Amino acid sequence: MDEDLDYEDYISDKDETEAQETKAKHINGATLVKKRGRSCPLCKGKFTHPRRHTLRAHLPWYLYPSTACWSCKLQFGQARFVQIHMIEVHSSDDVGCRYTDEQYEQKWVELVNGYLKQISNAFGFKEVSQACDYVNQNIRFRDSCHQSTFLDEDISPILSFNRINHLEPDTAYMKPYPAVSLSSLLHWKVLSLLTLDSGYLDTSTEQRLQLYIPPVKINYVDSHFHLEKLRRRVGSSDFPQFNTDKDQIKNFLQFGISNYCFPKKWPSSSEREKIREDKRVRLTFGLHPRTVNHESPRTLQIWLEDLEGLLDSKKVVAVGECGLDITDRPSSKDFEKQKDILRKQARIAKQKRLPVVIHCRGNYDTSNECLRCLTANLPADHHIHRHCFNGSYAEYIKWKIAFPEVKFGISPFLLNEIKYPQFRELVCKMELGDLLLETDAPYLPGADGSTGSPLLVKDLAEKIANLHNVSTEEVARITTDNAKKLYKIKEL
Repeated sequence: MDEDLDYEDYISDKDETEAQETKAKHINGATLVKKRGRSCPLCKGKFTHPRRHTLRAHLPWYLYPSTACWSCKLQFGQARFVQIHMIEVHSSDDVGCRYTDEQYEQKWVELVNGYLKQISNAFGFKEVSQACDYVNQNIRFRDSCHQSTFLDEDISPILSFNRINHLEPDTAYMKPYPAVSLSSLLHWKVLSLLTLDSGYLDTSTEQRLQLYIPPVKINYVDSHFHLEKLRRRVGSSDFPQFNTDKDQIKNFLQFGISNYCFPKKWPSSSEREKIREDKRVRLTFGLHPRTVNHESPRTLQIWLEDLEGLLDSKKVVAVGECGLDITDRPSSKDFEKQKDILRKQARIAKQKRLPVVIHCRGNYDTSNECLRCLTANLPADHHIHRHCFNGSYAEYIKWKIAFPEVKFGISPFLLNEIKYPQFRELVCKMELGDLLLETDAPYLPGADGSTGSPLLVKDLAEKIANLHNVSTEEVARITTDNAKKLYKIKEL
């Protein structure tokens, strides 16, 4: 151990005489006994305790944290002297002045990182890791450091250094030479020689630096898409995942809500089991208003009975999509059937305590009719997903007043400003806490006309972030929380 080497045997009278003869010229703090002293790597003096001298005189106070006072920012080089300092200056062994992992770990690692970076800059290295190569290629380091080891008191902070910088943890127990990791550079001899060779002698500047910056993880939710249709359109039944990362940003589709609203294509039990293999996928079942127009009352009743059974299946989180649609100009009789089936599905949702996914296409009157059907059959605190919303601001406010828990799906309509210029203004006025990201894939294409995909949620989040002057990460976080709350999803 290096600390053991700091102490020599008994000094004879002859040695003391030699010390008196050299008293005329000596560096402050150096020993006057030639046989007793060992050279400091950075100055011409010889010292009984070169480690202690180097830490106190030539290196930043914080580099060896356990022998420093973190209140006075002084390095003592030995634990005993720190204890004396605490008693004399701070009246007691103040825990705020001594290094602890809990209080100073992150700060210490960032300070050391900053110092290593400054030394690397002085060498002209692009990366701090190049200092390890320099140490291993220089014979002077081998001659000076090949027998050196870290002290027991050094191990804990160096383990912290490795962990926070995402380095291999076992390197803390190795000798500093050869330099197999950045932690090898923290030995006082290695640092002394690096400081000497680099010419970086500034011990007062404190620069904190994170060598390892964790990637930003952004979780998105596609709150409305059609897995069966997507499978037939693109030839894959898998819920997709982002496969490219950029600039330390990792994007994830945390979960998606696949809507099944055409009873003739509802998946069988075995098909549902297959779908549920992807833990991110949740299901909804309902009767789309357009399926109602041309079906007999008997068929519709059978579908409603089947629906009640499907809603009890695993991973089913809502009723829908259901609602009203006049875009294909249904007869007044068919429109009345749509309203009747909507009311019945609303009552089922209330009974099952499930959210309702609302499809409402037409004009302002259609929206009012839809709202009347829901308010007559659902409590005001019921969870509603107003799917693919592109109505007016007045309509947005009216639905919020009627159902305070309602959320509004923002679809790829937003990406097509030429066709839907008014939608941009509407989204700017809406609260982020009211929004859901949804792609309605594969029905709605991307901005470039490409086939709709759940991956478009990233483009939607970026667009909304731009409109609201916030980060994409913030939009993703809020909309993900909105979806989890609306659909009561706790485990993903």
